[in-house]
Amino acid sequence: MSIEQIRKKLLKIFNIVFEKDYDDEQIDIMFQEGQFNSIDYIKFVVAVENEFKIEFDDDMLAIHTFRTVYDVAKYIKSLL
Repeated sequence: MSIEQIRKKLLKIFNIVFEKDYDDEQIDIMFQEGQFNSIDYIKFVVAVENEFKIEFDDDMLAIHTFRTVYDVAKYIKSLL
């Protein structure tokens, strides 16, 4: 699976978890500015783990670990 395919899945997951229709630029801003709470972030992480059948390392669970959707996609790619 390519990083672009992963990124597209992440956008869908993010929009399901947050119940809105964000584009990747809006989501990147949310990551960079920490515009979501830790509970929503963990919901996103759990949904991602379930979708990709992976488990985030504990040190990657901090809310400010990722700055962009692409960063999350690269991390997931490294786990696949």
